[in-house]
Amino acid sequence: MTRWTAPAALLGVLAAAGGLMYALRPATVPEQPMPAGEPTRGKTLIGAYYCESCHGGKGQPTNADIPNLAGQQVALLYKNMLRFHHGQGNIPDVRVTSMINVFQKLDVQQIADMAVYLAAQKPVGAWPSVGSADVAAGQRLYDHGEPARGVIACAVCHGDTARGDPQRGTPSLFHQSPGYAMSYLRTVRAAPPGDQPGQNAMHVITQPLTDDELKNVSAYVASLTPQKDTP
Repeated sequence: MTRWTAPAALLGVLAAAGGLMYALRPATVPEQPMPAGEPTRGKTLIGAYYCESCHGGKGQPTNADIPNLAGQQVALLYKNMLRFHHGQGNIPDVRVTSMINVFQKLDVQQIADMAVYLAAQKPVGAWPSVGSADVAAGQRLYDHGEPARGVIACAVCHGDTARGDPQRGTPSLFHQSPGYAMSYLRTVRAAPPGDQPGQNAMHVITQPLTDDELKNVSAYVASLTPQKDTP
């Protein structure tokens, strides 16, 4: 099956739209280069601030509605933690307040330490049953999209193994919590464009997808484990 990557012009429009919206809104999070992190300190901080009560000691929660942080790209972990540090969330969520409360107590070095530790962890095991989701259908959408409906393959930006692309700033979706992935996709599909270019692009890309299709894609990325990973 041929993967539909969308015409280059369309991808350019999506990128430009995200960049334009970003430029039109005030930059409320100052640029702060990430200092070199120390994972041992990061592990200690995660214990000290009880992060494991929701995210697990190594960043992999047991609750499928909580995001898996294990193995996420270090730059993206740092960026999102920094947003919490400055009083912002990445998407509207009632849990954002508690995250802000934690990260406003931390300095930039401590945030870098936590990001480095979490990025070095490897997701393990399997998520509980994904119910009525069709994992095979989710994989088809992820790998190939659906040209007839203008659905772009997720793999175009997030990679064949869902590990993301640090150069583009696209996050790893590998073994992501299925409930959280579904919630995020529904949120960006419904939400007006925000101040993050990637979120604006996702808002456009998810428009043709039904709730069942979002569930299928979420179930597929959740099903990925190191045993299924292809280097």
